[in-house]
Amino acid sequence: MATTETAQPRGTRRWVRVLLFVSLALNLMVVGLAAGMIWRGLPDHREAPQSRDQTMPYTRALERDDQRALRRQLREAFAGAPRDRGDLARAYRRSVELLRAEPFDPDALRANLDAQSRNAQARLTTGQKVLADYLATMSPSQRAAYADRLEQEITRFEARAHPLRD
Repeated sequence: MATTETAQPRGTRRWVRVLLFVSLALNLMVVGLAAGMIWRGLPDHREAPQSRDQTMPYTRALERDDQRALRRQLREAFAGAPRDRGDLARAYRRSVELLRAEPFDPDALRANLDAQSRNAQARLTTGQKVLADYLATMSPSQRAAYADRLEQEITRFEARAHPLRD
């Protein structure tokens, strides 16, 4: 009985699947971090050092009241945006379906991952705009104090990023 093989060697096909799975995992991590920030609120910059949220020095440098105010503004900004967890879950499940499909269609998976990336980027851009607009409402002395705290957060971030460097 003859089998039909694709022109692609089997080893290359596995390599592409692994690469796509890694890409999917990274995209899911980014979307998960963004979703977690929205659903649970911004982190407290006074948290214990074991907190590994290295992506939030801007918000961790804010005073607690400023974090609350920014969180409210973020919720308002995202109120009209598609952020339904069901939509996110459907996009993830679509990736699972595509990974299991035979024959495997890497273009379809890429398109799904690209759509997830575009949604995550749109949310990030909105969040950055809200933060910049919020900081613009601060007085010069408030912004200077914020800049000092941000500098401290960046120093902590660098220390966590390179703990073995001298």
